[in-house]
Amino acid sequence: MFRFLPLNGYQSRGWLNLVQSGGQSDSPTAQEKAKLRRQFRETRGRLSQEALAQGQPWGAMHIVQLKNFLSVALAAENPGARAQSWPKTVAAYWPIGSELNLLQNEATPQWRLPHAEPNGTLNWFAWSENVKTWPRDKKGLPIAPSDVEIQPYVDSSGGWLVLTPCLAVDAKGTRLGYGGGYYDRFLAMYGAKLLTAACIPRECYSETLLLPKEEHDIPVDLIVTESDVKIVSHEVFKKKLLLLSC
Repeated sequence: MFRFLPLNGYQSRGWLNLVQSGGQSDSPTAQEKAKLRRQFRETRGRLSQEALAQGQPWGAMHIVQLKNFLSVALAAENPGARAQSWPKTVAAYWPIGSELNLLQNEATPQWRLPHAEPNGTLNWFAWSENVKTWPRDKKGLPIAPSDVEIQPYVDSSGGWLVLTPCLAVDAKGTRLGYGGGYYDRFLAMYGAKLLTAACIPRECYSETLLLPKEEHDIPVDLIVTESDVKIVSHEVFKKKLLLLSC
């Protein structure tokens, strides 16, 4: 199903990554997801502590893998164009707890961070180094000042790469999220025009066992670990790459 792509062979105002408590049911699937969330949260926490003890940047290698992979893919798609290593817009998220820090080194004003609205939708604002100095809420998330412009995604703004937060992902691209459903709602509306990637520790990639999936769960297009990038559907990836290379 996947093509293996090693690095050397490129062929508050709210934030989404909060754990949501509302809207969950007592269905067997929901109970199974809750159990898996605890397990993968413990695994990720252990791995992040090990990386910290070894002085390794937590999440930096994932961005290196993804950037190199997309650089080659974009160049192959549009060989006559100026070298392009990133899409024009990258939607990331502010890391909390043991989440991978994907904002290291590469983040620019072309990157976006999510703002979760009370009605369950996602809006976005531009990354700025000032985010690091904002006050934090009780979850440790930055509180956006009132003068920060927060905007909805616009269909015509295509060409986004969306880095989706999650605790685990399986070989079909099914994410184990935090239970809020914000990204699933967002991707249900706009996912056909967005390239999505789940960046996770290798131990949180379920290669042989499938995660529980509900009707509203939207799979990602790419799975990024510290050692490789996997394509879930080559057909879908090629279509979305055309949008990124425009």
